[in-house]
Amino acid sequence: MHEYSCAETGVRTMDQTTAGLTAIARNARRLLSDAELLLGGGRFPTAAALAILALEEAGKFFIIRWSDETDSAQPSPKRPAQAQWHQAKQQVVGTFDLAEAAVSTVQNFVRDAGLADDDATVQMFLAELDRTKADPDHGTKALEYEERLVTAVAQAMANADRSSLRSQARQETSMP
Repeated sequence: MHEYSCAETGVRTMDQTTAGLTAIARNARRLLSDAELLLGGGRFPTAAALAILALEEAGKFFIIRWSDETDSAQPSPKRPAQAQWHQAKQQVVGTFDLAEAAVSTVQNFVRDAGLADDDATVQMFLAELDRTKADPDHGTKALEYEERLVTAVAQAMANADRSSLRSQARQETSMP
């Protein structure tokens, strides 16, 4: 009986995926730790390079994890083409930054409405808001709440510290 390897079948076992993801996570932590050491020693360019590598390892972790999930209800996301690999890894991590700003803003919005800001209450609030938009008696008010919420989230994402840092970095790298 012939046992097929991962390379032959293109399919990895759960143990192989877990081991690979563990190695990627360890590498990301090691790179970030090394970057912090170099930063403390005044080695700024090398520290920045290692921090970028750590960021990309974190992005790679999630791209692989998401593409290897086997939820039959939804198709797995495809891994990016090799030429777009760096950009995809960086975008994953950047998306987390923006999502964090959005979630925090929604929690604050719900808290300001006089409700608890725990996950269950926030989900219930958003579901009720969505349901109420179709109600002829309360739809206008629900749409106003939704518009205020969307505006608040957009502003939080635009003003997030990391978002402004990325914008500044883009401007500085495009200067002659």
